[in-house]
Amino acid sequence: MKRKSVDYFDWKEIQVAICAEMGIDDADFRDYHRLRGGGYNDLWHEWIAYFDYTTPKGAIVHFDLHPDDEEETLESIAEDGKQYLTSFVNAVYVVFNKYNIEYIKYS
Repeated sequence: MKRKSVDYFDWKEIQVAICAEMGIDDADFRDYHRLRGGGYNDLWHEWIAYFDYTTPKGAIVHFDLHPDDEEETLESIAEDGKQYLTSFVNAVYVVFNKYNIEYIKYS
């Protein structure tokens, strides 16, 4: 057998890039309600709900985000009454396309 390697991005780096694309501080990713008001809300749980429900700590996972799915994701958040997530969804697609992210290591 021959050893293989995988190029991956650490989740924390992806999170920072998403926040930068959104124009928010990285600390607000888990406390998004501080920016938008209302009840508790964090973008981590929205990531899990709309993008990747399997986030095993320490694991490197393949993540296949198709640019064609952005419109469907935006429709889903609208159906759920969460239009405030539009900038988040847009930022996710920009970051994943910009860096050609295929593998994530959750930490």
